[in-house]
Amino acid sequence: MIIIRALLLKLLKMPGISIIFITFFLITGSAFSIHLIEPETFASPFDGLWWVMTTITTVGYGDLYPKTVGGRIYAFFLFLTGIGLISLTIGKILDAFTLYHKRMEEGKLEYKRKDHIILIGWSKKAQLAIQEIRSTYPKKGIVIIDKLEKAPIIEKNIQFISGSPLDTPTLDKANLKEAHSVIIFADEKMMDCDLADNKSAAIAVKIEGLAAHVRTIVEVLSKDHLDIFKYTKVDDFIFPHETISHLAVRSAFSDGISTLFTQLVSNQVGPDVFEIQPRIEWRTYNDAFQALLAQGATLISAGDDLTINSRLNEPIPPNERLFVICSKEVYAKLKIPQ
Repeated sequence: MIIIRALLLKLLKMPGISIIFITFFLITGSAFSIHLIEPETFASPFDGLWWVMTTITTVGYGDLYPKTVGGRIYAFFLFLTGIGLISLTIGKILDAFTLYHKRMEEGKLEYKRKDHIILIGWSKKAQLAIQEIRSTYPKKGIVIIDKLEKAPIIEKNIQFISGSPLDTPTLDKANLKEAHSVIIFADEKMMDCDLADNKSAAIAVKIEGLAAHVRTIVEVLSKDHLDIFKYTKVDDFIFPHETISHLAVRSAFSDGISTLFTQLVSNQVGPDVFEIQPRIEWRTYNDAFQALLAQGATLISAGDDLTINSRLNEPIPPNERLFVICSKEVYAKLKIPQ
């Protein structure tokens, strides 16, 4: 008993993976051993495995049990070692799950998936962005980077990374180089918009240095600050204050226009704006316009050019980006080659 106690104390100090391997070898070894010791009762190693598992887990169905002296002696050995070992193994596994969940909550785990969207800065805007991403691309991975002590949200396909976006280890942990895009939200904790935009510019520079190929979108609080981004690769700028002001004025003079814009910018309400690839048979913009209209979609722009209706007779250049307004159902059909 003293020897077994000393052995168990030693096992407690061993790494969890070692204990799991020892338990595995004990179970499989015992299954074959009891089959060899008492083949009349345990006709196959699988019968032995069934008895071993019901024994060490203390289920004890009693349908199979050793009847010979040799078999019962081995059963004593299994009682003394197996039950304690399987309890220890289950405890180690539960500890591992608890530690994993704790590290996930604290934002200390590395993100391993690819083609995800990184949101820098947690705020109400980031929360709304997640809702929009989940609505448009339900399976898209999302990584949140912020200097918080605990994950602001724990859901499927969403992971929190704790740290500064200006630190290389933090961005590496978020798997920046394999990301689809990065959205940098202005730091709401900074009362000075100059400081907030300068911080966003510094983050954009950092991202460009590590992964220039990743699409970057930056929230800028003032257009006057665009100069600080002129030497930085930023694919798109968002101006929240100006957008709200413009929309408020338009809504004051045109009833319902705010609802119209909401439908266009959000995939959660009404029709949406989608990008599609031109087809070979579309030689001019008019060909595309008429073909899309027949399927329930309206061509509104080529790239960022909204004057497409005045250029319908022009040929479509290679690699053109066409944007249409339509429902999700129509867009799903448009993605399928006709």
